[in-house]
Amino acid sequence: MQFAPRRALIVLEDIDAYFGRNRETLHEKCPLTFSGLLNALDGVSSTDGQIFILTTNFIERLDEALIRSGRVDRRIQFPPVDPQLAHDMFLQFYKGEAEAAVEFKNQMTKLINNPDQMKLCMADLQQHFILHRKDSPQVAASDIADITGSELKRIIENLEKQDKAENEEEKEGEEKDNNNAKPAGSSWSILPSLQYPLYGVGAGITAGLALGSAIILSSILRVK
Repeated sequence: MQFAPRRALIVLEDIDAYFGRNRETLHEKCPLTFSGLLNALDGVSSTDGQIFILTTNFIERLDEALIRSGRVDRRIQFPPVDPQLAHDMFLQFYKGEAEAAVEFKNQMTKLINNPDQMKLCMADLQQHFILHRKDSPQVAASDIADITGSELKRIIENLEKQDKAENEEEKEGEEKDNNNAKPAGSSWSILPSLQYPLYGVGAGITAGLALGSAIILSSILRVK
């Protein structure tokens, strides 16, 4: 950062991924250290005229020393989309189209207030307007299939993650039960189904096989 010019705009995206809980650098190839970042922000080596923008989706993970007052002058939160925000953003893309903006607001109200829907982000709206950049305001206001589609995709992905986590928990529980049911000192968790079951295998695999051989041999001798 010391080589950045004056009056520079420096953006550090996902700053929560740069450092660990002990302020260690998480990426070996990254020359930036936690103390170096603090000095660049407001230390002796800081350069006048530079503006730093730090972005994160997990502000609770950031070190308090990094975001304390005086070091971070302003915090701007980008909340989930609400109907009024959708209305205002529509007018940014279709200036003067007040009637279509109201229609879009109504559509977003129905979508956002649906309990089965997850929260929409600004990127969803931006992508919607990009896809409809050559369409009329009326079409952009009424055709929101792309937004509901992306939202449905996120819902499915979220459900799949929940199912995966539940399956892993069930699998761990089954393995724990199998381990608890395993005879003490045994080298396997499930004994094979044999005509002559190997009783008393606590001494290990070698003793178990020897015992099984003795049982089979004695049976052969009796038959003869």
